[in-house]
Amino acid sequence: MAMASRRLGERVRLSDLDPGSGVPYCQERFAELPDWVMDLVLNMGVQPDRWNRLVERGEVLELPFFDGWHRVPREVNWRALPTSVGWPGSARSGVAA
Repeated sequence: MAMASRRLGERVRLSDLDPGSGVPYCQERFAELPDWVMDLVLNMGVQPDRWNRLVERGEVLELPFFDGWHRVPREVNWRALPTSVGWPGSARSGVAA
């Protein structure tokens, strides 16, 4: 994984070159992306396997809004997030399966 750092709120495009690899972010498989780009992709609702398929077909920038400017999201510590499914209280109310 490339270690390119960006500042919170900085504007970037997925067509920009990853300084660590010299390859545009939109052409790198999910595991090769810097952490902040992984967060951006996940925040846009694209799962790693779908991202990899889009990269293989060269279709990342064909998705609506993916070819535009993006702001670097705040860092997310994915390991610290709860692993439960559903909204808070869903288990108590019998909504969660």
